Amino acid sequence: ATSQTPPQSSISKILAAPSLQEKLRLIVSSTVEKMTKLIAIARGEGPTDLYLESVPWQLRGVFAVISAGAAATIRMIPAYKMQVDARAENGDRIPLILYGYETSPFVR
Repeated sequence: ATSQTPPQSSISKILAAPSLQEKLRLIVSSTVEKMTKLIAIARGEGPTDLYLESVPWQLRGVFAVISAGAAATIRMIPAYKMQVDARAENGDRIPLILYGYETSPFVR
């Protein structure tokens, strides 16, 4: 049986590059590759889940929900009630609504 090495991430390849010139070449090629994918998505030609590839696994899925819930519980859910030193009219304000650029792959 032959042993296969796992594929290296872009960052690992850049850090392992022997020269500054090679590091810059890898950075540019990685950026061009990602921008090409984003342009294809904007045109409706590529996969729509590209943004998930660039998000670390710790920040998405079940792990993120459980760890965020545990952290909030440990801090005794700080957003549960209004702060003591908050202005009285803050409770009457409506939430801020944010809009995104429609062709961005990060906006659903």
